[in-house]
Amino acid sequence: MYAIYVSTVLTERRLLYKTAMLYLPTTLLQPGMTLACDIPNPVCDGICFEKGDVLTSLCVNNIDAMGLAGAYIQSRFTTDVVIKDCMGAIATTQSLTFLRHVFSNRENIPVFRRDVEVLLTDVLNKITTSSSLLSNLHSLNGYDNYTYGHSLRVAILSILIAIRLGLNRVELWEVGMSGLLHDIGKTNVTTAIVNKNGKLSNSEYDVIKQHPEVGYEYLKEFFFFNDAVCEGVRYHHEHYDGGGYPAGLVGKSIPLYARILCVADVYDALTTRRPYREAWFPCHAISQMKKDFKMFDPMVLSTLEDVTMPYPEGTIVILNT
Repeated sequence: MYAIYVSTVLTERRLLYKTAMLYLPTTLLQPGMTLACDIPNPVCDGICFEKGDVLTSLCVNNIDAMGLAGAYIQSRFTTDVVIKDCMGAIATTQSLTFLRHVFSNRENIPVFRRDVEVLLTDVLNKITTSSSLLSNLHSLNGYDNYTYGHSLRVAILSILIAIRLGLNRVELWEVGMSGLLHDIGKTNVTTAIVNKNGKLSNSEYDVIKQHPEVGYEYLKEFFFFNDAVCEGVRYHHEHYDGGGYPAGLVGKSIPLYARILCVADVYDALTTRRPYREAWFPCHAISQMKKDFKMFDPMVLSTLEDVTMPYPEGTIVILNT
């Protein structure tokens, strides 16, 4: 038996009918299919492909080149429900564009601090006033904007997890800021290592392992963020079983923000398409993380399932019944 999850989005043209949707991975898109949702530009504000566009071979190739994990297409086999997403595709791409601007001006300390706070406040306001506390960001994951997109998605996921855990507004802001800036230490690492298409050598891995400490010192000494934000950045690669770095902390000796970031960081890395591998589907990523459960705070890992969509609307799944 097949269960079909579907979605509906009304266009700005105010069409008088609803279009059924089916979510397909990029590898299954074919010429002749009709888009059921706009595809935002992952590089800048705007739309690459509009709802109603009929895909050509060139369109499919361009979507593939953008690094998107998948797209929604019209399907006569589905019925209508509404996509639930705490941010929305357009708002997310606008935030992504601004984040790119923020990081390009990181040498100007007062401007960087001001702009990153403006961005986080806007993201936090969107999430906390949304009718949904679910994340449906996987279809925006492209490797061309991985550095910035990853930081934004980790921040969003971390905030959603923190809300479920009952953290207050100040704590939500702090964990979100840690998420936005958790990889800022990588700005001092050559892109040849960060974006290497293949396994890192031991020496390259040693360089990468320095980025949490570098980021911590950077944020604390130059940008004067508080200890909670800085320690979230410093320890986001610590593992609950003590197998992480840089300090080999164990269990709840790891700061809560870092435990949240660790889960969000790994989940996003698995579900994001990279030049050297395809994106994992959300349900597969969560399943793998459960197998590696010793790495994660079990409470935080369990909460991840509450705020993500293992089977996003429009996905065809096979039930065990």
